[in-house]
Amino acid sequence: PRMGNTDSLPSFPDALGLTGETGPDPQSVCEQLRTANGDAALAGPCCQALWEMTVDPAYFSRLLECGAVEEVCRCSNRHPTDEAVQASACGFLAGVSIDPAGKQAVVQAGGLSTVCSAMRRHTGNPDILRECCGALANVLQVKQHVGLAVDCGAAMLVCAALEQHPAQLRLPRAAAGALHAIAATIGGCAALVESRCSEALVPALRRQPQDRQLQGLGAATLRAVAQSSPAGLETAGQA
Repeated sequence: PRMGNTDSLPSFPDALGLTGETGPDPQSVCEQLRTANGDAALAGPCCQALWEMTVDPAYFSRLLECGAVEEVCRCSNRHPTDEAVQASACGFLAGVSIDPAGKQAVVQAGGLSTVCSAMRRHTGNPDILRECCGALANVLQVKQHVGLAVDCGAAMLVCAALEQHPAQLRLPRAAAGALHAIAATIGGCAALVESRCSEALVPALRRQPQDRQLQGLGAATLRAVAQSSPAGLETAGQA
């Protein structure tokens, strides 16, 4: 399932004058982003324009061909404190990683590190954290990527996001998707045990009992952690 949030995205390609006869042009937006990479005021809308394109799977191959993933990661790393850039960049990474080739492109571009850095810096912004969790949930559907995310501290960061924003409606589902993906490997489960994921996840499940997707992801994660090791069983049981 898509783990990003593109419900209210404005049509930035139109505003930037980057819409061609057949719709927004990823190549033109990427070129604009390269030119404006030092200007957060323009880089943010460019990232959001690319994010908007991920709503349509027909754009995936064009986004990858023009190097959009690399440009967005570079932009995010250059403007680490700008919340507009971070939200749009991480939203784009969440959207493009719906595509199998997009998952690989995000990893190759250092996107997991980019996402985790955003989570560390913007702990008070649930919108950024939601998109980061969505990106992790999508990319880590490939088990081989879980170890890289664990090395970046993803398990701890996702658990912290859950604990820090208990009243959020959309963040818990994205976070649960990320935790479920991390729990697909033994190493991931060990990281979740160390991060005390049950203490963050169980309260979130109790707050939103009507959210079936959240409940399913959460229950599967707790089950995987409990079955992974005696320490996992103890952690899940304590929660």
